[in-house]
Amino acid sequence: MRGAALNLESGWCSAFLDVGFDQHALRKGRWPKEEEAYAVELIRMVHANHIALKFRQSLESFLAQKLHSDEMRVLKKIGNSKLFAFERRHTITPDAAYPSMNYENKRTIEPLE
Repeated sequence: MRGAALNLESGWCSAFLDVGFDQHALRKGRWPKEEEAYAVELIRMVHANHIALKFRQSLESFLAQKLHSDEMRVLKKIGNSKLFAFERRHTITPDAAYPSMNYENKRTIEPLE
């Protein structure tokens, strides 16, 4: 009897560490239309700066948390669905990520090294 209680307790603990206080399992499988619409609206609100992401939080992890889903499920949906094509256009180009810096001489760059 004690072994069964310990097993139940450890199952609860691992579920808590995975999903927090929510008693339901993570969502898997096909996306209902309502879930797609909710995800699209969340993405638009993030891009419009109405919802702020946590420091260093990816959009995929934010959506996975809000949808109570696996992050890989969200990543696959964004990568494969035409509905999320606008999300793929918002990626940073290499030129925007690393703007060109013009240094006047070697002295101005030395403190940066």
